[in-house]
Amino acid sequence: MGLTALERQTDHDFSVLIVNDGSLPENLEKYLQLVSNTTLSCKLISQENKGIAGATNTGINAAPNGLIILTDDDIIPSPTFIEQHRKHHATIPDSILTGKALFDLSYAKTDVQRYKNFMDEEWIRILFPEKKPLNRLTLENFTLTAANMSFEKKLVDIIGGFREDLKDCQDFEFGLRAFKNGIPIYYDLNLMVHHNDSITLKYYANRQQSYARFKKKALDSYPEYSSIMNRRAMENYSTKKDKLYDFLSRKSICNFIENSPLIRIIPRFIRYRIYGSTIAALSREVL
Repeated sequence: MGLTALERQTDHDFSVLIVNDGSLPENLEKYLQLVSNTTLSCKLISQENKGIAGATNTGINAAPNGLIILTDDDIIPSPTFIEQHRKHHATIPDSILTGKALFDLSYAKTDVQRYKNFMDEEWIRILFPEKKPLNRLTLENFTLTAANMSFEKKLVDIIGGFREDLKDCQDFEFGLRAFKNGIPIYYDLNLMVHHNDSITLKYYANRQQSYARFKKKALDSYPEYSSIMNRRAMENYSTKKDKLYDFLSRKSICNFIENSPLIRIIPRFIRYRIYGSTIAALSREVL
């Protein structure tokens, strides 16, 4: 679906590099067929498994000089995706651009998927309350994703590649390094891709847990930023919630919350608070 969406771009002056990061041999034929069938200028690079950061670095190193636009295999970009990234760098060179990665609600099959999309949008509203289309990031509203990110390849000579010891949060750390080197990072509220992920409460909690763990590891290299960037997480945590979290983290309770039709009749604002508390309960060990 991602290649199909790229075929429908308003800007056609680009090529695609796909990195096959150590997938099963039987999948290679599928990937080769995808590349041969697309109308795009497309190249497949296969390597032993190096993780997301390693695959990203391979793609960047293999790309020609010029604009690098990063996205993931499960991302569906909007038709103006390439055009928007290119226009930004024509106007503000030597910068990094990022934007939204939200679930397409028309494909939502579960209430948890709708909840995650709601929370992602709510987080964006908190970070950018003025709703300006283009926002230069600071430590207070710092957020970015390699699923929707672009920069000139020459900036990698200054920033370096993605840290391959980080199995998660590698885009966050890459951004911090850019920030420390004085490279401006912008968030465009009108720059959208869809990430139609199949999630459960447990999966969502595991992702939160993984992200928080590797974010902490990343921030160990930036002690001057840690207190500012961890402030909100610490403000939201209270040991008084431990007994509630013990209850919500029970497998039977979690399954009931996720699957019982009775939960669906609860008003959304209460239901979503239950989901949020359950996810916090399942992922709290990283706090």
